[in-house]
Amino acid sequence: MKQESKITLNDIKKPLISIIIPIYNVEKFLNSCLDSVINQTYQNLEIMCVNDGSTDNSLKILEQYAQKEPRINIINQSNKGLAGARNTALDALNGEYFFFLDSDDFIHPQTIEILYSEIKKDDSDIICCDFQRTSNLYKDTSFESLQEPYISTIIDKPLIEFTKIKSKLSPSVWTNLYKTKKFGDIRFVEGYVWEDVFYTIQCFDRIEKIKCLNVKLYKYMQNPNSISLYKYSKNKIDSHIKNIQLIDNYFNNNNKQIEIKEKLIAISLRRVLNDVKHSKDIELRQYLKPELRILKKNRIISYKYLKVTKWLDLWQYLNL
Repeated sequence: MKQESKITLNDIKKPLISIIIPIYNVEKFLNSCLDSVINQTYQNLEIMCVNDGSTDNSLKILEQYAQKEPRINIINQSNKGLAGARNTALDALNGEYFFFLDSDDFIHPQTIEILYSEIKKDDSDIICCDFQRTSNLYKDTSFESLQEPYISTIIDKPLIEFTKIKSKLSPSVWTNLYKTKKFGDIRFVEGYVWEDVFYTIQCFDRIEKIKCLNVKLYKYMQNPNSISLYKYSKNKIDSHIKNIQLIDNYFNNNNKQIEIKEKLIAISLRRVLNDVKHSKDIELRQYLKPELRILKKNRIISYKYLKVTKWLDLWQYLNL
């Protein structure tokens, strides 16, 4: 960790940007994560660290950093999961923009500076960057060299783009800089996996375009203890079903186009059919059957927008 940062008058003139870091038992990764934020070239930051009931040394590490770094704001709470930790930060943030950073990942020293500079050029509401994967925190700490001008793409109608099978857009929230006045009231639904998906759908529904930088500014740690890497389970099936129900309810209540809703539901349906099939777990297949039959009975899912192979998979669940 470098010495305490000194924010200049020029820094203060720039808008405050909130960095949201949910933290749960990540003592092995937390130093690298915090160092990458503290040493950003963009200095006017609010570093919101939500300690989500950690039982390891994560809180101790946070407190050590906070003693030297006044921009760090520690919020302690009982364990509510990733969505609950992010929501706690969203309820308390003061920044004009906000950025999600997972506590086992880290970012390039110029990440926030570049994203802010590029989002201002077009007055976009969201800007996203590319990322690199790593599985070795101690050996793989460097980023690809940056060359200006940065290559960027403007994607019109992001919600429609998101409905495509091979969409250019990701549901992940951790490579994006968001404008608070546009999205500050949206919250994650707590208690299930892949909460990014429905959050992203709500954000894309509010905008006409999104700017994407073809620059790798985020280092994604493939942490073997990550929830998303756990063996496929009933909980993950429940999460897919929950996403389908949330999408159906959201578009019904907001009187949106039926085609968009059906395509988004078909994407989640394909995922659960694929995942359970690849797991080769007979018990999980039996668990999924009644869930799909209820959705079909309530006219939430259908065969529409499914390829033939998935059409056949669904037919077997519903009829055999």
